[in-house]
Amino acid sequence: MRVAYLEDIKGFVTFLPYSSTKESKKWSRILKNLDSGLESQYKLAVTEAEEMLGEKLSSMGYQADTFEQILEKAGPSVLSNIEALKEAHQARNNVLRNPDFSLSLEETKKVLDIYEKALRDIQAL
Repeated sequence: MRVAYLEDIKGFVTFLPYSSTKESKKWSRILKNLDSGLESQYKLAVTEAEEMLGEKLSSMGYQADTFEQILEKAGPSVLSNIEALKEAHQARNNVLRNPDFSLSLEETKKVLDIYEKALRDIQAL
């Protein structure tokens, strides 16, 4: 109870909505996977980043059966890096569908940068 109260005060003082700090914490946890040095954690970070973006876009009313359809509905007026997001989505699909797919730290950072840009576009971070 006390923690939630302090979060509300922090949001009021910094003029950030509560969900914004919640999303920032979630994003920080995703980025923490990079510190592990384990490829499995890099893959987890990529899948969680796309899940976070998809959930946020869905909550904004951009709902569809697939992530590609959600991107199409949102369009370039909402997301400035749609083509890059499609490439990041392909990397995420490779992670999920191909157990032999290799993902380096550098590649993971590039993919996460793409998702971060999109999350900033929709003011989720």
